[in-house]
Order: sequence, then structure tokens, then C-alpha cells
Amino acid sequence: MGLLFKYSLNDARSLTLSEIAIFESEPGYVSSFVQGNNDFTLPREQKRIDLDSATFDKIRGLISEIKVTELEFLEHVLVLDGYAQEFSYKVDGREANFVGFNLRYCKDQPALYPNAMVMIRLLQKLKNILVPLGVDKKCFSLSR
Repeated sequence: MGLLFKYSLNDARSLTLSEIAIFESEPGYVSSFVQGNNDFTLPREQKRIDLDSATFDKIRGLISEIKVTELEFLEHVLVLDGYAQEFSYKVDGREANFVGFNLRYCKDQPALYPNAMVMIRLLQKLKNILVPLGVDKKCFSLSR
């Protein structure tokens, strides 16, 4: 039990702007929040959504497709826009944590950033599953 996947979008000050975390439990659930605004004067919009077993198994399957041994790092682009993307996940009992910077620019030349694109594609697949269930689409953003 515990954390299965977590994605955080952070600003240049390392303050979290949005986050999504998927937990293994009975039932599995998603916890998410979006910071109300960039200057942190508005409260976070937090949400918890329980997942049925079919949805949770689908998500676990997507995350299991990641080869932990093949992803040792995320490539960084040379553009400095002030965003950091943090990924944590657990596959077959092994945990992995990666931090990327300015990953939204990886989509422009995906062949140069194969590891980052694995995580970006996973994030998009998770978005396709979880947004219809009520998770804010901002939780999957690579920038604000």
C-alpha cells in the first residue's frame, strides 16, 4: 500500500503549483490540488476521488509499463522558463523519483528527450483517465 504515482508542478521558488497523487489502498484513490493563484494568496483547491478497481488496475498497468531500469534521468532543455516537474512512482516494489525542468519544450523535439517524453506521455494517458472522473486538468500541466 502507499504511493503509486505522484506528479508535481513547481515554480522557480520550488513552491508547488499543482499536484496529483495516486495511492494504493482499498479502494485506490487520487488526491489532487491546484494552487488558487501564482502568488499563493488564494487557498488550494483540493480534491480526493476514490477509484473503482477497474480504473485503478488500468492506471497501475500504465505505470507498470515504465521500465525503472531504463529511466535513470530526465533530460533537461536549455530553455529557462522557471518550472520544475517532479515525478515519483513505484513499480514492482522499486521506487523512482525524477525532476525535470521546463519539460513542456520537449514536445518540440521529442527525439532529443526520450526519457522525458516517456513521462509526458504517461501524464497525458493519466489525464485522459482522471479528468473525466473530476480531477482538474491543471494537475497535469507542464507549466502555468
